[in-house]
Amino acid sequence: MTAADNKRAIEETVAELVDGSQVASAVDPFQARAVSQDGTTAYATVTYKVAANDLTDAGKTRLEQAIDEARDPAHPYGPAPCPVRPGVLVSRRLGWSR
Repeated sequence: MTAADNKRAIEETVAELVDGSQVASAVDPFQARAVSQDGTTAYATVTYKVAANDLTDAGKTRLEQAIDEARDPAHPYGPAPCPVRPGVLVSRRLGWSR
């Protein structure tokens, strides 16, 4: 996770998420110190301004698009180093692992 290209791809993905109109905050795993000790897993947290039931389809789609972009082999820094999985709504966690 901490290799320069992996770190840049993760930070870029999280930065894109914060632009959503319903997003209250998005914290990358390096700022939050949410990277495992062995460096193989990292979690980013996305918190929304609205309750899960009030999240629009556009808000959900934006998160899914960011995940898909991170997985894309054509990503400028290469694909995310693992499957990126969203957690539960309202506060979403994105996980990267090797």
